[in-house]
Amino acid sequence: MAQDDGEAPSAGAAGGGRPGGGAPPAKTGTPDAEGRAATPIAVVEIDAVIAAETESIRRRRHHVAERMRRSKLIGDEERARAACGAVPLSEELGPVLGLAQSGGGIRSAAFCLGALQAMDAVVQAGDTPPPGHGVRPAADETPSVLDRFDYLSTVSGGGYIGASLVAALSLNGGHFPFRSVLDQEETPAVQHLRDHSNYLFPQKVDIYRGVAVYLRGLAVTSALAGCALALLALVLVFYRDALAPLWRVGLPRAGTVLLWVSLAALLVWGLMRSFTRYIDRAEMPVERSGRFFYWALAVGFAVWLDASNRLLDALVVLKSAQWSLGPAIAALAPLSALVAFVGPRLAAALGRMRTDPSRSAALLRAGGHLALWAGAAVLPLLLWVGVLFLALQVVPTLPLKAPAACFTATGVIDVAAAACHPVSPPAWHWLWLGVPAALGVVWLAFEWFAGARWRLGASSLHRLYRDCLSRAFLFCPPPVDAPPGARVTAADTFRLRAGEDGASGIDPARAPYLLMNTAINLQNSRFANTRGRNADFFLFSHDHVGSRATGYARTQDLLAYQPGVDVGTVVAASGAAVSSNMGSNSLAPLTPTLALTNVRLGYWLANPRCLAGLPANGSGHLPRFRLAFLREMFGLLNENQPQVYISDGGHIDNLGLIELLRRRCRLILVLDAEADATFDFTSFMILQRHARIDMGVRIDLPWEAIRAEALKADGRKPGAVGPHVAVGRITYAPPAGPGPCPEGILVYVKSSLTDDESDMIRSYRRRFPGFPHETTLDQLFSEEQFEVYRALGFHILKGLFSGADRVAVAAREPGAYVPDVAQLVEAGLEADHPLLNQVRELLRLPPRPAAGPQGAPPAGGAAGVAAPPAMGV
Repeated sequence: MAQDDGEAPSAGAAGGGRPGGGAPPAKTGTPDAEGRAATPIAVVEIDAVIAAETESIRRRRHHVAERMRRSKLIGDEERARAACGAVPLSEELGPVLGLAQSGGGIRSAAFCLGALQAMDAVVQAGDTPPPGHGVRPAADETPSVLDRFDYLSTVSGGGYIGASLVAALSLNGGHFPFRSVLDQEETPAVQHLRDHSNYLFPQKVDIYRGVAVYLRGLAVTSALAGCALALLALVLVFYRDALAPLWRVGLPRAGTVLLWVSLAALLVWGLMRSFTRYIDRAEMPVERSGRFFYWALAVGFAVWLDASNRLLDALVVLKSAQWSLGPAIAALAPLSALVAFVGPRLAAALGRMRTDPSRSAALLRAGGHLALWAGAAVLPLLLWVGVLFLALQVVPTLPLKAPAACFTATGVIDVAAAACHPVSPPAWHWLWLGVPAALGVVWLAFEWFAGARWRLGASSLHRLYRDCLSRAFLFCPPPVDAPPGARVTAADTFRLRAGEDGASGIDPARAPYLLMNTAINLQNSRFANTRGRNADFFLFSHDHVGSRATGYARTQDLLAYQPGVDVGTVVAASGAAVSSNMGSNSLAPLTPTLALTNVRLGYWLANPRCLAGLPANGSGHLPRFRLAFLREMFGLLNENQPQVYISDGGHIDNLGLIELLRRRCRLILVLDAEADATFDFTSFMILQRHARIDMGVRIDLPWEAIRAEALKADGRKPGAVGPHVAVGRITYAPPAGPGPCPEGILVYVKSSLTDDESDMIRSYRRRFPGFPHETTLDQLFSEEQFEVYRALGFHILKGLFSGADRVAVAAREPGAYVPDVAQLVEAGLEADHPLLNQVRELLRLPPRPAAGPQGAPPAGGAAGVAAPPAMGV
């Protein structure tokens, strides 16, 4: 177990003064360490979480103020601290700014990389002008617009580059690792990212490794299924042998009896309710509904046994006629794998057609749902055939002299005669059932009694996915003064917190406070499913891990009991887009198919709620968690289990925006690079609903202007550029007492094209019309593909900060939301508008320059904007 990482931070003063956060470590064996070991773990609510984050943000602001003073952007120490909001502990922190990076796999990572480079190219306003010719040397530590953001909230693909940025900033002293420069080749960090744009299979040997790991997991799940099938086949055979004599004398089968009993019970129940004395009484309590479910399960199982026995009678004749079930199994097995591959794509297509009201779309939706359920039936059918095949190995056959004659009228008499003299199979045939059934019993025993030490069925694809992401995105850049040709060094074990053993971890004083968003799957939870979400927002950060459903535990307490949870693990969990359970996007009919075919990228995590009361040094024992794979396969997941199933944050919030709203940020900049070819802003619509219901937050954003311009194929006004950006208002719920401002500003950046991009981008679009919304399933980017997405992100943010692009802005005066109230501002952030003025002030951009002829900004842009390099356009 990992050692405890420092003392528990209080609600108002967590973290101490160590660069990596937390109090200075105490040596093992000291009285202080022994006292902490005896301290039980406490699970806290969101207020304590935000309080701990506030202290980390305060430390980082002091660090940025020191950089500002050293670079002489503002030479006076007091003025530099005031400009960065680096206030003493006794004062309120002031407005908090957040940056959100959406999901979208490598597509989002490349787009956000370009956007981050553009933000780094914009120097904050100060006493000195920006560097000449728009070039910032790699060693230049002058604070940029990026340094204004206190939070960095990421999900899925946005987390790839977000974690990479935070890791590099933590390991290299806070120097931005991805800087765009003109006078030398790209930084080693950017070169490394380009080399790993095809991060899953950068080399041919990785393909072989991936196939081997997948087949390993498939072999385990197949063996597990085989054990279960053997047990069912044994039950079927014993049921057949025990009751066959009764059937021969005409007694009804068990399934028939139970069905008639059930029908009679329902009829009696209904007649009882007809009496006057029962009419006004409450219906059956919810607590007793489980009894009905178990009864229905028993009836269904009995009916299945009877149906299987009737099929087995027919199969005995076919086997005696030298027919085989082998071809049926051989045909259904690859078909089930095909369903697992096509199912998520079909579900995504149905989701895109959901808003189309046309009759043809309705027919397609109906056909798609029918195909989805039909595909979901393939695997159960295959398993049923497998049970019959195993049972057939030990069931006596018929001594037919002419097998083909059984299909003729005369052959029926021969079959009846042969049935009187069945031929028992050799005794060794029972090995077909005995060996796998015994292994199944052993597996159940291990799962039940040794669940804390092993978990059969855990050979998922998560670790392979995690290793690929870590190799591509987690590294330490070489020093800024390193000689040419220096390479990055791997940081595979980079942690959420720096360890006492010297292991590196996130340093919140050097980087924006990283919030990594995932989804906790709660398909069997009353907490989440009262609204049908199937999931809740689950957070990983430097200080805390958890959700509203489970509570929040300190990160070091969780690591004491599950030390393998590092940044690479969290990034992979946050990007686990395809898994057996996918939160709000779960495919209930296909969940068993996806689990058994090893399409599983999710991650099992110790439940923060179950850590409560355990010793903080990791010497306690978590409650046993049994039958994890079966729970995963049937979606039996809730917030009360000792372990919870974590998957892609996009399964509930694909923008990473909800946690920033929960922290009531004054300004939030969202980088939306999801696949949205129709510009329906689906993730934003879902986010608005969650924010309104859960927190009482309203958002007024004129996103329709972006959609209208982006969907225009022709007819654009000559010289018009943008909009790629919409600026709106956030209205927070009134605070209970003194607290943050109840209003915020949302700057929403959408990955879109408006025909003012560079020729390289437009050329790629002509050849690949799906750009910039190519499917997220494509994670094997080429060099060109990576570059055009990066260049598009750079182009959009450059146009925003330079005032070159139009921006869609909400109404000048706040008030009740009125649809389609938007103003297309020609000069972007340089225009005179109340919201844009506040954005410039919060980002510390230079004051709006005096207007030139006809209100246009002076040539050359503003005096604090370092012109981006040519490679970004």
